[in-house]
Amino acid sequence: MKNTLAHITKEWLKNGIYYGILQEQDSKVVVQDLPLEYCRTRYKDFNNLSILEFNIQYFITTYTDEKMREAAVLNFPEAIQRAWKLWKANRLADPWVMVPASGGGVVFCFADDVTPLLLPSTEELAKLKDAIGREEKRDENELYKLLIQRMPVDSDGHLVFELDEVAQIHAGVANMLRDLDTVDVLTTFGETTLENLQDSSAATQSSNRIEKYSDNAWDAMGVSKLFFNADNSSSLAYVIKRLESVMQEYINAYSTWIKFLINSRFTRTGLTFDFEVLPVTKYNIKDYMGYYLQMAQFGYPRMRVAAALGVKQRTLVSSIDFENEFLNLDEKMVPLMSSYTQTSNENSDKKNNSGEKNSSTSV
Repeated sequence: MKNTLAHITKEWLKNGIYYGILQEQDSKVVVQDLPLEYCRTRYKDFNNLSILEFNIQYFITTYTDEKMREAAVLNFPEAIQRAWKLWKANRLADPWVMVPASGGGVVFCFADDVTPLLLPSTEELAKLKDAIGREEKRDENELYKLLIQRMPVDSDGHLVFELDEVAQIHAGVANMLRDLDTVDVLTTFGETTLENLQDSSAATQSSNRIEKYSDNAWDAMGVSKLFFNADNSSSLAYVIKRLESVMQEYINAYSTWIKFLINSRFTRTGLTFDFEVLPVTKYNIKDYMGYYLQMAQFGYPRMRVAAALGVKQRTLVSSIDFENEFLNLDEKMVPLMSSYTQTSNENSDKKNNSGEKNSSTSV
């Protein structure tokens, strides 16, 4: 289930919605992805779960071989199989079939907005890519230099060297620098200088332009770049909490779905189940462990402590029974007496014993 939900979250983030079907075999379950173009959702059931609508024309356009098509239909829920038989018999006009969660349909989306979370940044990322390409060209130009050698002239403005001699001088310098790909030679009249093709201040301007496009991309995404490249601890903590609150919405949707699946299969008269995913991450586990331990010390359920550590309920109960019933660790490893580990009767007995000792001493 852990890997399945991670995959669903990835697709949900990428597309803004997820469609799938739940398949069961013996005691195992698997969620199969469905193509977006053949799925839609418009309604919710009484459990606040979106109802999947699947277009059975998917089998016609996807599978050309009749045997493969029929075999593929058998892998889908019964509602789709029945609709497919009616469609083949020309007894079904609408190819869209409703598959609720109770029938194996799986839909995850936010009702108010199905826009992919990262879509707003697409345009800004394209601009950033183009800007980086331009800046790379500017950086490349900074490597090139132009050697300008100006041939002298006399006071009357006549050439000191003949044109043939100028040509030989130019050829000699060019031949001397032929191994340097970043230097070109220009021969004219006057003194000799070495010029850059790119202004020296362009590097700073280039950095500022790239930073501007990068900030625009992060702003459009709604995520701070400090989360991936932090330079301030206080701002990083804020960004982490913000992202955790965003992902909590996804977790709540999974909790509602799993709770429905458990109750639809195992509920009995007078017996229902609840399912909750603790908001514990690797960034806040220390804080939540402190909360849960403090609650346990005051008599609240201790199961959350184990769940926060990733210990399964069955493993926890089995370990406790093994340690206490077989190893008798509860008798051998007695914690230090404190207000949390000592019962009220023990405190009362201790006070009585102390009173008796004092009274006997005074006599």
